[in-house]
Amino acid sequence: MYFIRGRKTRKREGLTREEFEKRLRKLELSDEERKVLLYLYDHGRRASQAEVREALGIPKTTAWRMFQRLEKRGGLVKILKGKKENWVELRF
Repeated sequence: MYFIRGRKTRKREGLTREEFEKRLRKLELSDEERKVLLYLYDHGRRASQAEVREALGIPKTTAWRMFQRLEKRGGLVKILKGKKENWVELRF
């Protein structure tokens, strides 16, 4: 499966969703953190923070703190700051 990112094409790693979920279970994550990581996995590993918040019904401040925590916690995600909105990229 291929995803287009700008002009480059990259192949999704050979990790199935079930394998990804199994790896998540090994980490000490809250339900919301697990849902965010699964959402990113299912949506091409990158999404705007607003999109993730709205899809999962998470308040803005709570989401921002969670994204920061996930970024600091072994680099599970990377926060990409844009001019108008921030993006979150799965780095698991």
